[in-house]
Amino acid sequence: MRGLNRRLERIARMARDRQAGATAEAVDLETWARLFAAARDVDEPGPDDWQAAEAFAAACVRMGTRPTWAALARWAGGEGL
Repeated sequence: MRGLNRRLERIARMARDRQAGATAEAVDLETWARLFAAARDVDEPGPDDWQAAEAFAAACVRMGTRPTWAALARWAGGEGL
């Protein structure tokens, strides 16, 4: 349980850092790919993490939404953007 809490804290910290510098025009795919990798408890993003980051960025751009933690939660929850 403690390991899961540490992982969630790390993901939340990365998301807050990312959200602080997010703009609608520039989506830093590397940061989001690293966040998706952290969710799997790995340090380096793999092809699936990059694909997820690109899909998330495309969804944000398509809907004119900033890439934020809240947008990620909606997207991951299947609500769509």
